[in-house]
Order: sequence, then structure tokens, then C-alpha cells
Amino acid sequence: MLPSMARRIYRFLLVCFCASHALAADTLSQGGDSLNSTNTLVSKNGLFTLGFTSLGSAESSASYLGIWYNNDTSHPFWLANRDKPVADNSGVLALHGSGNMKLTYSGGDLVHFYSTRSSTTNLTAVLEDSGNFALKDKNSGGQQDYLWRSFDDPTDTFLPGMKLGLHYVHSFCKSIYSSGSKDFLNVADDI
Repeated sequence: MLPSMARRIYRFLLVCFCASHALAADTLSQGGDSLNSTNTLVSKNGLFTLGFTSLGSAESSASYLGIWYNNDTSHPFWLANRDKPVADNSGVLALHGSGNMKLTYSGGDLVHFYSTRSSTTNLTAVLEDSGNFALKDKNSGGQQDYLWRSFDDPTDTFLPGMKLGLHYVHSFCKSIYSSGSKDFLNVADDI
């Protein structure tokens, strides 16, 4: 009888473990989904997490929207609001019905990632398996067009799949940006 009970417990734990990973979302949908200090997005492969994190001293209540390796919130490799921390835990990332993706907090609008004048209803924001956080528009042909990517606005860490240089079509330069630190971190070998 004991082996039967052990199998039941094992199955129960396995179902709970699988369900918890199945419930971890990697996507925000337009017109209702949002991300705040109590939830995160996790890439499908489980390597990357997007959410709010605190950096610095334990006394500081400032938070940042960032992407980090799943179990290391102390070293995010991308920060959305690196120059404008949220003073408390009121930050919210939302993909509005109007097609705007922005980070807001109790003091007002903080960071606009993407804004459009035309109304579109097929937007999703996805934390990809590469660690790239991307805003996509599903066009009428079923294809997904990138509207905005975190990889186009790198901070001080270079991940596989990122590109640096001048984009001739859109006339912008992609370069590594470090806030306060002169260190450059390449984590390509760590993945």
C-alpha cells in the first residue's frame, strides 16, 4: 500500500509542477493584460523573466522594469526605466486598446515604448526565448511584424541575437548603453 501512496504523491507533485510552469505567461495581449510588481512574464524556455525588480540597497524602494536570467533578479541585463526608477511599487506595464505600450506609475506616465495613431487590435508583447521583449502586430496575412524590440535598445549586456550598428532603413544607431558603469558584459558564453 505504501508504494501506491508514494506514486499518488509523486503524480500530484508532478501535476502541480507542470501546472505552475504552464501558467507562467510570456505574453501580454492588447486591451487588458498588464504587468505590475506582483507578476512577471517568463519566456517559454524558462530562461528569462521580465518584471519589476529593486536594485541597490535594501532600504531603497525604487523599482525598475527589467529582464533577467530566471533566478537572478539582482543582475538584470536590460532595464526599461534605467534613468527613471519608480519610487514605489506602483509601476504598471500595459498594452492599451489604443495600441500604446507604456510603463506608468502613480506619478504619471513614465516610459512610452510604442505609440500609434492608427487603431490596431492585433498587438501582443512577448518575452521571447532569446531574452528579447518584443511588441508584435499580427497582420491580415497571419504574419507577425515587429513594432518594437528591447534588443533595439540594449543596455550594458550583449546577448546572442542582438545587433549593433547603423540601421540604414530606419536611420538609427544601436549601441550598448551603460548607466553609471563603464563595464561591458558579454554573456554569449553563459547561455
